Amino acid sequence: MEPDHVGKRIARLRKAQGWSQRELARRAQIASPTLSYVERGVRAGARLTVRTLQRLAVVFNVSVDALLNREDSGVWWPPSGLCAYFTSR
Repeated sequence: MEPDHVGKRIARLRKAQGWSQRELARRAQIASPTLSYVERGVRAGARLTVRTLQRLAVVFNVSVDALLNREDSGVWWPPSGLCAYFTSR
């Protein structure tokens, strides 16, 4: 099984909101191609900037730790309605 990278989690959050990549990029004030790279895993680790992670976390109302899947950090609280989405995967 392929590891679940941050881009896949961002794509799931985006789709759960019913947003296109362009809409999420607009809301997060990042370039659409950057978001596309992130979701596809082209920009991961050191190439994914802290600023981009922070902007996406703010838009989704989650912590950066949640985007990075650090659920043991004690701050994993997605917006209402998304808990069921993630537990059903």
